[in-house]
Formats: sequence, C-alpha cells, structure tokens
Amino acid sequence: MLESQAAKLRPAYEGLIESILTQSGVHFDESSWKMLIEKLGHYVWVMTGTDNRDAAYFFGQSRGKGVLTEKMLASLKATGKKIIGISDDYGAYKSVEAFLAHALCWAHPNRKLRDLAESKTLPALTKAHCIVVYRQFNTLYNQVNTLWCADVSDGQRTEQRELLEAKFTKIAKPHSKDPPELTTYKDSLRSNMKAYFVCLKYPNIPPDNNKAERAIRHLVIKRKACFGSKTQKGADVLSVLYSVLLSLHWRSPADYFSEYDKLLQLAG
Repeated sequence: MLESQAAKLRPAYEGLIESILTQSGVHFDESSWKMLIEKLGHYVWVMTGTDNRDAAYFFGQSRGKGVLTEKMLASLKATGKKIIGISDDYGAYKSVEAFLAHALCWAHPNRKLRDLAESKTLPALTKAHCIVVYRQFNTLYNQVNTLWCADVSDGQRTEQRELLEAKFTKIAKPHSKDPPELTTYKDSLRSNMKAYFVCLKYPNIPPDNNKAERAIRHLVIKRKACFGSKTQKGADVLSVLYSVLLSLHWRSPADYFSEYDKLLQLAG
C-alpha cells in the first residue's frame, strides 16, 4: 500500500525538489537513519527552501558529498543554475560546485562556545577565559541578527557588516589561554569567516540553519519509534511519502486531506 501511494506521489516529490531549488536559498541537514537489512546508507538528508516550509527528504543514504551532488542537486547540472546553500560546517557541504555561495550557520559555533563556557572539567581560569569568548561571540551573533533584520540601505549594510567582520576576526584570534577545544573552534571560524557573513551579502539568507534542523526533527522522532528502514526500497518509499505529506500539512493543515486527494486524483 505504501509503495503504491509513493508511486502516485513521485511526480509531486520531484516537483517539490525542483521548487525548493528555485528559492532564494536552500537549507541542508542530515541525521542518522538505520538500514536494518541492507547495509548501504545510514543517513537521512533534508533540504528545505528559505521561502516556504516545503521539505524534501532522502532516506537510506551515505553521509558523503555524492548524495548532495548526484541526488539532491542532480537537476542543476543540466541547467548550470547555482544556488545559495545554508548548512552547518560539516565538510560535505564545502566546495559544492552547485553553490553560488555557501552560508554557514551561526547557531552551531555559538552552541559549541556556550558548551565550552559551561564545562565542568576546565580549570577555573581557563573556564573564565572561555566564558569571555562565548559572551563576545554571542553578542556578535545578536548584532548580526539585528543587522539582518534591519531596514537599511545596501551601503549602510556593507559598512556595518565590515565592522562586524572586524569584531569576528578579533574574537577568532588565537590566545595563549585558549584550551585545545577553543583553539580548534577558532581555527574553524577564521578559515570560514566569509561563509558566516553570506547572510549579510545576499537577500533572504538567514544567519542560521534552524529551518533544516526543525524539518529533520520529525524524522529523528520517527527513527526512535521504528528504528529505521529494512531495505533501500523501503527507504525510497519513505523519501517520497514524508516529503510530500509533511509539505502538504505544513502548507495548510486545515486543507491537508483535500489537497492530498487532489494529488492522488492527478496521478489517476
């Protein structure tokens, strides 16, 4: 029954992917997803656009860059179109040819620095230093959010962005009191600084990847209940069903069943 429904909804699934890829920016995230019999892929990926809540899922995949380039973004090859990708700093998202620009999420380093500042194992003086760095970064993050929301001219935005970039550089500068974890975080911040400020260079690109994280949270709950998929065939069915049905519900919960029926009628 599920396979039959997925076959009818596949055109809608493919249309959903194309629609997401035409939006101002595209959020990406991934999480573990067990394959109980076929030991192929152990991850589920999601992409969702900046302009609405529609989301497309890809179950039973590896965690490699090929999932992005050969599956999620495959349709862009023929057109040569490029998109702005928004993600965390996982290496698979770096240097993707289909990205016009890669925007990194500010919330991730903010959480890492906060966790370090709340560490119960660091020496008191080292912890105090980490608290200072976290507060500086958290303040900067709030300032970036404020500027992102502000109604200012392009010239003012550029001027203020450059001031924030200078603060970013100062915070990420190595310090003799940095513990190893903080050294690693700062190295990553310095090497990826341009990506953190993409949100202030292009319209409608948020400074965080929360949208993708919220979209994939539903699958984390599903994983806890069902433990994953048995086979890739089952994972492919879930890819279609969860993408189309969740997107329909997010568009209009009150009209969900009538909209679902319309899709089935179109499929014949």
